[in-house]
Amino acid sequence: MHYSLANVKYYITVLYGLKKEVDFFKTVKILKDFGLIKIKIDKIDKFEADDYDVLVYKIISPKLEELHTFLKETFANDFSYPIYSPHLTLAYIQKGKGDFLLGDTKWSGEEYIFNTIYWSHTNGFELPITLI
Repeated sequence: MHYSLANVKYYITVLYGLKKEVDFFKTVKILKDFGLIKIKIDKIDKFEADDYDVLVYKIISPKLEELHTFLKETFANDFSYPIYSPHLTLAYIQKGKGDFLLGDTKWSGEEYIFNTIYWSHTNGFELPITLI
């Protein structure tokens, strides 16, 4: 059996928990000149939940952290994590099943530049926001 990742969406969460009253169009207007976001992939790590693990690539990006802080301080949100840890989610897996991958650096150092982020609505609808 073969698997294709061609249609898989990978994502990096900038800010989880924007409240429903946040106006999309106001957000677009404020962010239109934010600028490009450059990221660098670090190593594979994981976040532990009660019933599963979240396998991630850690992301290095001062500009992404700047955007996170700006959004968190500017718009009403429910962000409750003690720190923002930029990451690219790879998979939700059974506890401990991906531990052999931890620290993997196969893609470490790869750099990407983005000019668009997506507003993801709770109903699954996504709207693009251009940053330049």
